[in-house]
Amino acid sequence: MLLVIFTILTIYNSVQLPIGEADDETDHYQYHRFVAQTGHPPLTEADRREAGFKGGLAPLYYWLTAWPIALVGADSVPDIRRVDARPERHIPTDGLGINHVLHTLDEVWPWRGQVLAWHLVRLLSLPMAWVTIIATYALAHRLKPDTPTVALGAAALVAFLPRFVISSAVINDDNLVFALTALLLLVQIIILQREQPPTPKLMAIFGALYGLALVTKYFSLILIPEILFTLWFAFHKKNMSHVPHPASRALLAFLIALFLTAGLWFSFIMLRFNRIDELGLIPGLAASLGEPQITEGLVGLLSGQSVRPVAATYSLPEWFGLLYRSFW
Repeated sequence: MLLVIFTILTIYNSVQLPIGEADDETDHYQYHRFVAQTGHPPLTEADRREAGFKGGLAPLYYWLTAWPIALVGADSVPDIRRVDARPERHIPTDGLGINHVLHTLDEVWPWRGQVLAWHLVRLLSLPMAWVTIIATYALAHRLKPDTPTVALGAAALVAFLPRFVISSAVINDDNLVFALTALLLLVQIIILQREQPPTPKLMAIFGALYGLALVTKYFSLILIPEILFTLWFAFHKKNMSHVPHPASRALLAFLIALFLTAGLWFSFIMLRFNRIDELGLIPGLAASLGEPQITEGLVGLLSGQSVRPVAATYSLPEWFGLLYRSFW
């Protein structure tokens, strides 16, 4: 019943929200369109520019969800009228409009062309959200197996967060990384709860999930301390000497799975897109990720200076108020 209610809410918002007006949705769609046209993620600087503002982002989400655009036709009409595509579209609002798309009757039902493709890509966010909710339920159930209401409450809390519903209704790479991270945490709990050290199969799943999260969103790098803690805990259990599988086999399974899912891609982009000569070793390698926040953050951290001027400053109460309003 919980999933049914969530699905109804999500589909309603997906249909009602004007295309392109969710956060960064037009940029996500441009990346999707590039993948649909070429059959591959951006592999050169020219590709990244053609794929748009987000052309340097991790490719897995776009590669998995670009097929509706290819199916409908990447150049099928009616097309999406992005406001920033033509200067004259800024005239009615004197450049002060907040919309990203010039909305017309082309967007009403029955959908056709790029409007249809856009809604189909949006719809693919829904099964990812289901995975997140189910994994949350399973995780809470493992922590509190004798209290079913805790697991149900945890799943409901996630499912009915307004921001989660909206995110699940639109085009957003967060949807896939939410699902993968929830599964990763579930496997982590299984590893930590085991009396015996993990098997190679379990560690391969753990490594594969983390690798997939990394090639979905590079900010998954922030999970490295958590991954290291899990590895340390898993291989420092008291009864290590009585296990049929040596710890080295389990660790090797983790590393192989991680390398196959993420290592090959990271090796490629760091060789192809690094800016070491310009920025130095660590920021130069980070620049290959195509995430300005990561690159500028590392440059600022290592230099001790802000890379760009601060847009605005807030007192602590104002910041908490902004955080609350933006979250809900």
